[in-house]
Amino acid sequence: MVMRVIEPLPDDVAEIRALAAAVTSPGDELTRVHLIESRAEPWAAGSVNRAGGPPVGGAEETPAPLGGNYMQHLLPVGPATAPQLRSTKALADARAVALFISDARDNGAFEENTQETAVVVLTEEDVAKGEWVGPPVGDPAPQAFDLYAVDVPARVFGEPDFDTYDEGDGPLGGGYESAEMEELASRLLSADRLGGAVMHALDSEPGDDFIGQISEFVVDVNLGDAGTMFIFASRAFWTSL
Repeated sequence: MVMRVIEPLPDDVAEIRALAAAVTSPGDELTRVHLIESRAEPWAAGSVNRAGGPPVGGAEETPAPLGGNYMQHLLPVGPATAPQLRSTKALADARAVALFISDARDNGAFEENTQETAVVVLTEEDVAKGEWVGPPVGDPAPQAFDLYAVDVPARVFGEPDFDTYDEGDGPLGGGYESAEMEELASRLLSADRLGGAVMHALDSEPGDDFIGQISEFVVDVNLGDAGTMFIFASRAFWTSL
């Protein structure tokens, strides 16, 4: 008989799952997010769930070259492993979504209407073309990662209500129904994840095509001072709070 070895969960994934379980009540509307956890094992060639490295599907040619140069590839993610992304109309038939930036080390992609990023939706036929075989572009080094599903109460993404719970000394300054809910909100605020909703203050309405958010822990990219890159179906930008 072959014994299956179950790897322990990363600490932060286990903690977020425990917080989500503690604040979930019967009948709650749940939202599924996938936490992104980098790992040391080699990345799989052609994978659509890893950071950096050459893009798949010839997608390097898809974004309009900026200043005569190809953009650099930051991330492909596959809705097949994060099915909740298919609720976004633009991704209903997508095999993968690729994210590009003008320059991973020196960029000004911190405006919501920036032209220094591009989000490319790839079909099954695109991905079947394999990885980019053109000239080197300077993409960040490839990094493997795993996705961990967590179901959280949808209300964690809402605005805090300071009439409900206001300790004042919690990680977000109170306004949540319990200390556990505030801690969960705090963790999701900064987590590398797919799905859920934007929790940072943005200048414009975030819309309903949010894909996820990543930090420099996922891919070697300059996002200012501990910034977060927000990825939507049609745009991406970072902000540093």
